[in-house]
Amino acid sequence: MGEHLKNLIYISIAFLVGGYSQAWETDNISTRVQLLKQSETLVRHNLYLINDQSNEMIEAAINHFNKKNRCEEDSKSNNPKIYAMVKNTMGGGFISGALEDWVEESDSGVKIPSLKGVDIYSVFHWNPEPPMNLAGHVVGTDKLGHFIDQGFELFSKYKLERNDIKDVLKYSESTEETFGMYGLLPAGIKSYGDLAANFKGLHFYLNLLSGKDPHIKCNIKNGRYYLAKPLNWADYIDASLDEGVNCSLFHSMEGPVTPALERMYLKKSSDINSQGKSFRKNLKKLYEEIYSLPENKELKLNNFCPVESRKCDAILGLNCAAYTVSPQCFTSSSSTRSYSCSEILPGYPVRKHKYKSYQYPSGAVKVIKHDGTEALKN
Repeated sequence: MGEHLKNLIYISIAFLVGGYSQAWETDNISTRVQLLKQSETLVRHNLYLINDQSNEMIEAAINHFNKKNRCEEDSKSNNPKIYAMVKNTMGGGFISGALEDWVEESDSGVKIPSLKGVDIYSVFHWNPEPPMNLAGHVVGTDKLGHFIDQGFELFSKYKLERNDIKDVLKYSESTEETFGMYGLLPAGIKSYGDLAANFKGLHFYLNLLSGKDPHIKCNIKNGRYYLAKPLNWADYIDASLDEGVNCSLFHSMEGPVTPALERMYLKKSSDINSQGKSFRKNLKKLYEEIYSLPENKELKLNNFCPVESRKCDAILGLNCAAYTVSPQCFTSSSSTRSYSCSEILPGYPVRKHKYKSYQYPSGAVKVIKHDGTEALKN
């Protein structure tokens, strides 16, 4: 298929799905103060609810597999069926996946504050979804879908088709670029948070059956898979999934990030397009009205993106950061940067967090109070 024909097809698809772009984009900035001030009880409660639901879905996929298949044969194949079964159970949607939809449902028990106040993305004429505080990070619900569905796509290209990791991440970037399905074409935004979520999802699928501590193991005696290590989202989530830190771009700029691209970004950002100018104007207004209030000073939020630039330091040293972290983080920090991208092995991207005690099922109870108060039981 010629490149011109491909572009026409992509454009046609964009017109068809453009009305749904609001389901793909989140505003990680307007409710940030509210999210960062959520109680530790509520943050832990939400995390454990999402963990529990995720593991219920993984167990459903395992049970479905075990009805007609034996794990010892599957686990030794070049393309185990269990991978796709987990992906289809947790994700699988065109606009959004099963877990993402569940989190957004009012009766899921996950408390996500509604958007109000300054409309940061007003110039785009679509309504963004509100994010949540997931394990201490401001993360859009769309990142769950990217993690599960696009993460599986990257895993397939990397592990099953044996492509070089740099080529796989270049492909991931193309989905957010000018003729990609998820970024600049339908919504006018290139989301590095999406790229980071895709990459974390690749890690998840590598850990599904492989490594020292896989999520799923095979019982050779009875030929059945079982859930050995329940999924804890805190093991995968970091600031790279936060679009208030790992800032989106409003124009094309193909990576990976290099010193030369950083210089190009600084030059290009001084002549930013109308969408970018509107975003900056709205962010400054939000800073004046909310971020700079005396009761919010302790959060040390900026009137530009990254609104928490100090959090860039933690993600700039990550493997393959040049492919998943925005040029805005690179140019906003004096921290040591990593431009390298080496082979990805099974293991958990985030090692240190305060949610290691999670056990499945957690015992968290879905309690919804219509007056907005935190009535939580564990």
